Amino acid sequence: MKNGITEELLVFLTTLAELRHLGQTAQRLGISGPSASRLLAEARTVFRDDLFVQHGHGLTPTHRALLLAERAEHVLEDMRALTVDAVFAPARLDRVFRGACLDNAFPMLVEPMLSTFHEAAPKAGLAFRTHCETTLAHLRAGDLDFALFPAANLPDEFEHMPLVKTPYVHLVRPGHPLETLLESGTDDWRAEAARYRRIQIVVHPDTDSTAEGTPGPAVIPASTSGTTLWTESWISAYFLMLKTDAVLTFPWRTAQNLATLLPVVVLGRASSVPSLEPSLIWHRRSSADPAFVWLRSLFWTHVRKGEKELRLDEIRTGRIGPQS
Repeated sequence: MKNGITEELLVFLTTLAELRHLGQTAQRLGISGPSASRLLAEARTVFRDDLFVQHGHGLTPTHRALLLAERAEHVLEDMRALTVDAVFAPARLDRVFRGACLDNAFPMLVEPMLSTFHEAAPKAGLAFRTHCETTLAHLRAGDLDFALFPAANLPDEFEHMPLVKTPYVHLVRPGHPLETLLESGTDDWRAEAARYRRIQIVVHPDTDSTAEGTPGPAVIPASTSGTTLWTESWISAYFLMLKTDAVLTFPWRTAQNLATLLPVVVLGRASSVPSLEPSLIWHRRSSADPAFVWLRSLFWTHVRKGEKELRLDEIRTGRIGPQS
């Protein structure tokens, strides 16, 4: 362009504003250090501003650099839109979507849309890492395309779509003494359940209360007290519970899915804790990406079921599963 503003320069400017480090920007873009320095010098000349000031081991963007980076992001999105087919065709999609979640998301949120995903886009794939404290940073940097977890206190740069609203329930193995009490039609099992130890699912990051054994940021004490096992794996907790007399507090929707493999007894709802409400979460830069719009539509159709307003799942007590 006559004014010196090229796509390469805009990509460099937005990446440097994001990473705030010249070496890391060069590595991300696959260019040499001298080439990155040249682009920074060009940007300073074109926009008549220092744009970035050395600060410790990194660079601090000026106010003008931040404004330019935001505008450049919109320009780049418009430029990319020029090369996109008028009709998006998933069958031609050759891409791996990168996500982050905890393992309970697989039966509850991923499995319902998986067969349609593979049938519609046979060349595409899904890759998952474990959701942790760095998930938002990876979404921000573009290392992840989406995440699946409750959308609490999200920064403004992120978008989310709630997927389900499901209560926590107390589970025991089939044949457990509490099953007999439950079948008597009274709530006597609640008082009696205190005699049995629990399996505690440990979740990081999380700030939810662990009342009634709800998954959360549990501290592992020196003595076991009322808990017999701690684990960060939700699915393992389910199968381990079936081998013990322990009580497990678990999302109803996930219990329903896993009960198709092995039956379980649902004693009742954990009434003192809020429901689990996971969302599909992404950085706003992906909002107009046709491929990601298509992926979001699968979650909307197969997980959320196209509902405008989510309704709390209704639970069924007693034994559920293939033999119930």
